[in-house]
This record gives sequence, structure tokens and C-alpha cells, in this order.
Amino acid sequence: MKTPLAWRGWALLTVLAPAVAAAQSSTPPSSTAKAAAAPAVRPLWIGVERVNGRPSPLRVVPQPGKDSVQLAFGPPRPCRVTARPIAQADGVQRYDLIDSSGGRCDRWTPGVAILRTEGDTAQLELAAGGQQWVQPLWAAGKVPEEVAMEATLSGRWTSVAHTAGGVDLDLSLRLQGREPGDEGSELVYGSPRNCRVPLRYEGRNDAGTWFAVLPGNGGAFCDALVDRWLVISLRAEAASLRIDAAPGSKAINECLPNCSLGRSER
Repeated sequence: MKTPLAWRGWALLTVLAPAVAAAQSSTPPSSTAKAAAAPAVRPLWIGVERVNGRPSPLRVVPQPGKDSVQLAFGPPRPCRVTARPIAQADGVQRYDLIDSSGGRCDRWTPGVAILRTEGDTAQLELAAGGQQWVQPLWAAGKVPEEVAMEATLSGRWTSVAHTAGGVDLDLSLRLQGREPGDEGSELVYGSPRNCRVPLRYEGRNDAGTWFAVLPGNGGAFCDALVDRWLVISLRAEAASLRIDAAPGSKAINECLPNCSLGRSER
């Protein structure tokens, strides 16, 4: 038989247990979990240039916790330049270009950038080593309809991809996003490949709507698609898909000349 003092101890634990459990369930996640759940940083400005006839996005992205921004260039020369603000007046912001991730971006460091803004539009000028380059931009969320991904393309599409060996393979696309550089789209292959790769919307031209293939979950064929492009052309209620590669890349005998796509409700 418990003593009165012991009984009071058990009663106190009974009262406190729900509060302890609630406190544990609301304990902040670890820094790793926080990092995993952190939302992507939205760009300030977005543009599209033409590189070898293909659309290639440029984004001006703020760096969290810093006063600098990054100029993020898309493929076929993906790289980043860090720009530190040095002066601002009357809608004109000047930057020192202080660091590069390598590749084509090395040509701009050290250098200077000038961002001239007017409402929802801007013009970015880069200068370094006697070189100059100018690119029009739009405020994030204000990209015009003729540049944004067509709303009718958004959603799920399926196809039967025919290989050079006559083998039929299930292929499906999930397309989303609106502005050049938006990620979240995906290409999925069924059996026997069973692999998938994320896609990024790059822009549009007369050839169609372009998506860059990003590294995915592995698989020999999906790995071979990385750094290539998918080009999709709308055809009324249907669409066609072509796999495009940079000059000199190994050809992929698939979707030649193109694959037909149909809407999917899955």
C-alpha cells in the first residue's frame, strides 16, 4: 500500500505527463531537419538569354544572411557569380563581381554589374576585362505570358517511347512551374528502366518549350539524360517530345524524330 506522499507523487506525474509529451512533440527540429525543410530562396529578377539557339535562364538571387546576390546562369554553362552592392541611386544599383563558381562565369570576375530598374522590368549590364554584356530582366512573379510556360502544358503527360531497337518503354512527364528556372517538373520511366529525373523549365522559342534535365535518382539511362534538354511542342490536345543534346554529345536513339504525348489523369 502506497503512503500518502508516494500517492501525491504519482498524481503529480499523471498531471504533468501530457504537458511533457506536448513539449516533446513541439521541440524544434534539429538544424539538419531545418535545413532540409527550408524553402528555396525566391529570385529578385529573372531573364532568359539565347545560347546556341536555346533559351537559358538567368536569375538574380539574394544570399540568405548576406547583402550580396548571386547571378545564377542556366545551361549549357551553368555557373554563379557573387555580386556585392557598392552604390545605389535613382533606380540604379552597382555591384562588384567578386567571386565565381567557375566555367563561363570566370570571365566576369573581377568585374562590375549595373542593374537599372523601372517598375517590373530591369536591365543588367556586366563589364569585365574589356567585355560587356546586357540582359533584360523581369521582377519575379511578373514574367510576361510569352516567356512563361504555357498554362495548357502544365500537368501530366504519357507516351510510349520507341527505341532504336524497337523496344517500347513507358514514359511519363509531370510538368509544373511558370517562370524560367522554375524546378519541380519530372520525367519518369517505367519498367525495365525504373528511373526518374527532375526537370527545370528553361524557356520557349520557335522549336518549343525547353526543360533542362537535372541529376536524379540514378539508373544508367536516366544518368545519360543529365545535361540534355527535353523540347516539347504543343499540338492541340496532344504534344510531341524531342530529346536534344549539346553539339558533340553522344546521341540517344529515342524520341527520334519525336515521341507523341497524351494527357494523363494519373
